[in-house]
Amino acid sequence: MKKRRPFTRNRHRLIGILLLLLLFLSLPIGFFLIQRQANEGGLGSGVTSTSSPTPSSTFVPYSYAANIDFESMSSYGTYNPAALANPSIAAVDINMNWVSVEPQQGVFNWKPADTEIAAWAQQGKKFTIVARFINEGQGNCNGFQMLPAWEIARIPHFCSTTGQVIPDYFDPTFTADLKAYAQAIAQHIMASPYANKLQYIRLGIGMGGEGFPVPNPTNPNPADEVQLQNFGYTPTAWASWQRELMTYYKSVFPSTTIIYPVNGQDIDPISGQDVSVENANWAAANGFGIGQQGLRPGTHSPLLQSLRSRYPNIYIQYQTIGAVNSYQAVQADIQAAETNGAQSIEWYSRNAVNPNYQSLFEQWQQTVNNKFGT
Repeated sequence: MKKRRPFTRNRHRLIGILLLLLLFLSLPIGFFLIQRQANEGGLGSGVTSTSSPTPSSTFVPYSYAANIDFESMSSYGTYNPAALANPSIAAVDINMNWVSVEPQQGVFNWKPADTEIAAWAQQGKKFTIVARFINEGQGNCNGFQMLPAWEIARIPHFCSTTGQVIPDYFDPTFTADLKAYAQAIAQHIMASPYANKLQYIRLGIGMGGEGFPVPNPTNPNPADEVQLQNFGYTPTAWASWQRELMTYYKSVFPSTTIIYPVNGQDIDPISGQDVSVENANWAAANGFGIGQQGLRPGTHSPLLQSLRSRYPNIYIQYQTIGAVNSYQAVQADIQAAETNGAQSIEWYSRNAVNPNYQSLFEQWQQTVNNKFGT
């Protein structure tokens, strides 16, 4: 066999060394590219790719979900898929009406809530809870009620002139059962793998998501007023009952923002203030959030502006008075919320998914990011 010349062997050795050196230098570069791809949601990110197109929006959620989808007409646990896919909508309200969640005493139906929470959380979005126990609007006491039938059978109650079953709020059995319901929600949500996605909770302290005891609280039907007074209602007793419930709610949801709803109520003769104003000041001083379920264009709230000034870290939440029908109306609602120091607005679903309003939602989120983001 022909022997290789020394310079040939040396040349091959040199080439081998150079190849090893190039391989060694390429490893960090390859690792960097893989890591960057993972951070961007690609290989190794744990995010399953789909055939859905990437949204063109530049919207980036921050600490607060400024735009929230409120499903007013949907049943428990359902939501608008278009809202979930919408990059401008970063949270959803879950309506947990008592009758739907606890159809039998001590028997709970969590599946609808769990399914909805998981769907939104897995998209990196948040959820809120609206837990109600009395109907709003015109109703029928023999028809659907948010109070479970088993609870109605346990407590004193009356049928309002507009068709809602009104419980004896001060009855010890009712108060205990309502607290037990709130505690059950808290225990279940806090045990969820998505508990950190809960933005806030609005728990009932009156009719619907509000704080009034009967329809038209500042001018109630005389028959409703008499029935309520027979239960021991006075503005002072009502203010105290609300604070008792709010204090309990906070004890079972210690790491969650509890919203106190502000709306027109009776004047408490002890404080000389509207009950909602009196209790809003108390709530703000004790670490609760404040909500206003009635945002209209031009809404001016010296109360909320004062609370924002005195308690810079307070959470203020708004819900629009109803679905709006124009770009200008959405813009006016946002301007009102900004003026009054809000962090979020709950939009009715058909507005939330309307493509004509998305740029406004993005601008509102950016405003909230700049003001309140950390």
